Order: sequence, then C-alpha cells, then structure tokens
Amino acid sequence: MMTLFSFLPFVDDKIDFERIEKLKMHYDSVYSNLTVKNYYTIFADSSWYWENWDKRSIIVRLKKGGNLPSLLSGFGIKKLENSPSYLIEIPEDLRSVDYVKSLLYNLNKDPNVEFAEPNLIYRVSYWPNDPYMGRHLWGMWVIYADKGWDITRGSRSVKVCVIDDGVDYYHEDLQANYGYGKDFVDNDNDPYPVRAEELHGTHVAGTIAGVMDNGVGVVGVAQNLILSCRALNDEGIGTSAAVAQCIRWCADTGAKVINMSLGSPAPSSEVESAVNYAVDTARVVAIAAAGNDGASSLNIPQRIRR
Repeated sequence: MMTLFSFLPFVDDKIDFERIEKLKMHYDSVYSNLTVKNYYTIFADSSWYWENWDKRSIIVRLKKGGNLPSLLSGFGIKKLENSPSYLIEIPEDLRSVDYVKSLLYNLNKDPNVEFAEPNLIYRVSYWPNDPYMGRHLWGMWVIYADKGWDITRGSRSVKVCVIDDGVDYYHEDLQANYGYGKDFVDNDNDPYPVRAEELHGTHVAGTIAGVMDNGVGVVGVAQNLILSCRALNDEGIGTSAAVAQCIRWCADTGAKVINMSLGSPAPSSEVESAVNYAVDTARVVAIAAAGNDGASSLNIPQRIRR
C-alpha cells in the first residue's frame, strides 16, 4: 500500500529565509510602536465574549507611574511575568458576570489604569494526530488549515468529485471518506487504479479529504465525501470526451465541488460546455489546475467568456 504524502517535501531551498527574517524585523519594529487597544470597552456587552472568561480572574494594566486602584484592595494580586500587567483573582463569592462587569467598568475609568479586562480562555488550534501533518504537509500551514479546523473540519454531506486517474478507495487514509465512483476510461463503475503506478488520483483525493485523526499518514483539507471519476488512464492520459463526461457525471450525482488536477493547452468546446453546465446549471464549484509546466499559456479546462 502506498503512502500519501506531499510531492514536494523538500522545500527549504525554495524559501527565502533571509527575506523572511528581514520582514520579521520590520514588523517587530512596527508592532513595538503600536498602542494597545482596549478591547474590553468594545466587547463588554457581547455574550460570546463572556463565554470565554475564565470565571475567576481579570487582568489590569497600569499606566506608567500608576498605582493599583483602591478598588482592588483585598483581592489576590499577581504581577505577570514579562508583562507590565497584573492578574487579579476575584473572590469566589463575587465571581458573577454582573459584578465583574461593574468592576471592570470602574477600573477602566480610573486614571491609573491603561486597561482592565476579563482573563479570557484561549484554546490550542486543532491539530490532528496524523503523523505526516507535522513533517511533510507544509501546504496545510500555508493555507492555515489548522485555523479553519477550529471552525469546521468538513462534512460528509458535501461531496467533492475528483476527476483524475484511479483512486485507491481501500487506502487506509481514504476508505472512511470515500463514497462511490465512475470510470469513463474502462466504461464501468469502478475507478480503482489498474496498476500500482497509477497513484496521482489517490494523492489528490488524500490532499482533499485524507482521513483525519486515524493516527496514520496524512490528513486532508476537509473531511468531505470523496467521489471519484476516472478520466485518465494508468499513464495519466485521457480525452476531452472522458473529462467532459466526468464533469457532467459529477454534477449530476450531487457533487458540490469538482477537482481537476489535469489539463491541456488545447481548448475543447465539449469540455467548456460541460464546465458551464456544472457551474451554471448544477451550481457546482469547479476547480482546475493552472498548469505545473511553467508555461505562460492558459491551461484547459477553463471557463471562456466571449
């Protein structure tokens, strides 16, 4: 069984680390001159803001030369390390939102105080246990996939159709997220690769929806349901007729997204018609490769508006 991984695991020689370091120094100097915004005064009445309070403490920062207000006498006070701010422990019998709102309102009016706010809960960005995530899948960091996973990790109710060569739907990193498929090369309903070397479609499917948190291999961008339509043979070659048929099949079978990591420099009316059908009639998001050959010419499929 093959392992899904990035085709470009060695990218250090393509990254200009010197330029990155210069940018970091520039932005460090910019940030050092920024004033601190008092976010509490903006979000004080937002319920979601208080849902993230730790329910026991607040943070107070004094202005230069300022003294702790008398309002805080009798409270547990701790100077924060590497910060000019103080962590103030609220007594247990006073830990209601209404009381703390009132306390913070009065503290923020005090001339000694730069800002006072609840001590808020922060959570680790979601990080799946798939081992290649931290070593090879640099692309996930580039697109901030881990930040997106804090919002949603995808849904199997969303079908993503991969038009490519065969997909190994028994692969341990795909099987749980695979739905069904079609083969317009051999004209049957089985898009499984005919040879072990036919791995491009499997790689693409894994990038899109490799199974998350199964402790092996890679993780895909979203946990959607993969459909596979085989338009390319075991040499990675197919026809515009096969591609167009796949586009229409994907649209008709309920796909919300069609991925085509394939292309040709030659335009095809049949393919264009199929793409327009999928996008305009079936309301599908159709994605096609821009071309990985370094040429400046347009790559087909594409939508041509005359």
